[in-house]
Amino acid sequence: MSCPFCGQEDWHGWDERITLDHAIGSGTLDRHAQAFPLTCANCGFVRLQSAHVLDDPRDELRSQPDD
Repeated sequence: MSCPFCGQEDWHGWDERITLDHAIGSGTLDRHAQAFPLTCANCGFVRLQSAHVLDDPRDELRSQPDD
């Protein structure tokens, strides 16, 4: 996948997930979504790659509505 700013395809991954606690929109959105940040080695653009495909769908913390 190429960088939308510089067109290069050299990405550096972070060794951690980040949690997106606040999602703007409907209350039906998935809460506690996590992503892996990837940084373009050429220009520094940060892309957030969804980590949900690696999550266990039986995890009770997924898709919890806000109280």
